[in-house]
Amino acid sequence: MSAPEIKLATTSRGVQILIKVVPRAAKPGVDGLLDGRLKLRLSSPPTDGRANAEALALLAEVLEVPKGNLELVAGAASRQKIVLVRGLSACEVSHRLEAVLEVHPKASRVAKTNKTNKTNNREEKRGRPE
Repeated sequence: MSAPEIKLATTSRGVQILIKVVPRAAKPGVDGLLDGRLKLRLSSPPTDGRANAEALALLAEVLEVPKGNLELVAGAASRQKIVLVRGLSACEVSHRLEAVLEVHPKASRVAKTNKTNKTNNREEKRGRPE
């Protein structure tokens, strides 16, 4: 079984990372991968660009680059976003993200497990006589 891969795209301007954010999370930080997207939990609400700013700050910290090297290129009003990283190669970005994911090993199977648990809970509720 191979490890999930981070979806990266190299452009003339830099490297694009696909991310998924979860605003208003109790424990902010990196939460593994979900369908090739880096999953970030954020404490900020998704209003007035606060979650976007927190996502870029967290990503800058993880990648060890200045916030000015990051640009939100798509998904400003969405949970799924594309962030452009300047000043690093795709290989460097991949290695830095993999190092963080080794420390936080939650992967896509966690999301599938949670989804399965929710489905099982719904089925149990439906099967119970009221």
